[in-house]
This record gives sequence, structure tokens and C-alpha cells, in this order.
Amino acid sequence: MRVIKAYFNLDNLLKEKNCSKTKLSYDGKITHTQINKICRNDVTRIDLATIARICDVLDCGIEDLIKLEIANE
Repeated sequence: MRVIKAYFNLDNLLKEKNCSKTKLSYDGKITHTQINKICRNDVTRIDLATIARICDVLDCGIEDLIKLEIANE
């Protein structure tokens, strides 16, 4: 049976796009607390509008922000 784990790639994406958490917070109207939780993958639910704003500010697709890790048991 396959085990699929989804995780956020935000920390790496911010570095790749040369964007600070402060800029993302300001431009995307997202709290620093929420951004830090996403960077730590300490999120169980996230609003689709938040994902859309992150992708808009960073000029990326959802597939760049959210990654899937597939493993076989």
C-alpha cells in the first residue's frame, strides 16, 4: 500500500524567489504566524484563498508550493 504525504515547500520557495517572509506577509495579507507555521509544515488545514495569495505573490503554481512524497509500505 502506498503512503502519500503532502508538505509545503514554502521555505525553499521563498529562498528561490528571493522573497522575505515580511514581504510575503505584507503583499499577501497573511500573518507572520501563519507563514511560519506553513514553513515548518505545522498546518493541518489552510484556506484556498491563502494558497492562491501565496502563489500570486511568489508568481508560482500550486505544484511549486505543495509537494507530494509517495512511499510504499
